[in-house]
Amino acid sequence: MHDTFIQENDPRTRLEQSRDMYCRDFKDLFHERDQCQKKAQDFANRCLMPAVEAYLSKALGLEIVDEIMKEKNHFKTRTFFHEFVLKELLKESNVSQYLLYILCYDSFFRLKILAEIVNCLIIENKLAELEKQLFVKITKDITRSISKVDTQKPSNIKDFIFTVCKDLEDTLVIPVDSIEELVSLNKANVEQFAVWLRKSVEEMKILLQQKIEEQTLKEKIENLHFKPVEALEQQLIGCGEQCPFCGAPCEATGAEHTEHFATIHRPQGLLSFKSNLTEKLVTDICTTSVFSEKLFICEKTGNKPHPYKRYREIYPDWRIPPDTTEASNYWKYVMVQFNEQFANLYETQPADIPPAWRQITKEQAESSLKKSFGGE
Repeated sequence: MHDTFIQENDPRTRLEQSRDMYCRDFKDLFHERDQCQKKAQDFANRCLMPAVEAYLSKALGLEIVDEIMKEKNHFKTRTFFHEFVLKELLKESNVSQYLLYILCYDSFFRLKILAEIVNCLIIENKLAELEKQLFVKITKDITRSISKVDTQKPSNIKDFIFTVCKDLEDTLVIPVDSIEELVSLNKANVEQFAVWLRKSVEEMKILLQQKIEEQTLKEKIENLHFKPVEALEQQLIGCGEQCPFCGAPCEATGAEHTEHFATIHRPQGLLSFKSNLTEKLVTDICTTSVFSEKLFICEKTGNKPHPYKRYREIYPDWRIPPDTTEASNYWKYVMVQFNEQFANLYETQPADIPPAWRQITKEQAESSLKKSFGGE
């Protein structure tokens, strides 16, 4: 980082980068040419345009998040979003999607959030509408600022440019170094500079509009300075930790929480847990297991049996309260429907399903989500 800073700010390097511009300035001075048009174009293209692009990249990301939160009710809370996702999975009934959800939790939700954003913005071309609103606002601000400074009659273009930048500083971040290079060695007429600057801003608007139209929707979302997918991830996914026995996501709030917990645990066979005696997937629930005399084996135990009751010796960051409550009908139904597929994917034997689980309907599975997420 230190070397990069030195390299970027080395006087000789910066002189080399600006040599052509200084050369043109010297020639113009020698020939006593007015530099108004060139200086105005340079200021618009080298200073204003990058600043406007950075502004749009940040502001558009924020606008997208606000739009999604407004249009999609299931994005308003983590609970709503998780219930929505599980309903979607149930509707699709695709074992590969369930596997992705269980084993690649973060990636699954990132793709789901991106898909929801894209779907929302495609409707009525929402992204173009948001871009237009921001674009019109910032270009109006620039034009207004130029007119305002022009009425103040600054004595030279250096004062003119710095006053414009000062007026726009709450919205645009314009590099001071670039400005210093522009205002050196010139005899530009201030009034003519203002005229040319307005024209250069109009040309800049056309160029920016073309660049905006050339990008696809996904490219725009992924290239934004403020990342809407990441912002929504932080709100909706949490820390991303999953129960080591069943894969249930941590529901603890706050970035600094020191203990993970989940209120709804799943049959452990969904996370490939199996009986060492029968090689069959198990239907045990974590909250029941930690209340029992059963043992578990994993790499963290050195592949040796360890009592579930003392699971915190292995997983000290997880809190799984002992409970005899069974899994929700939702996960029982999923286990029944995809028992064979999960066994094949995990290269083991299917679980012995309790007879009562086979009586659960798809409607009952969906209905149980409301109870699990506090809807009833």
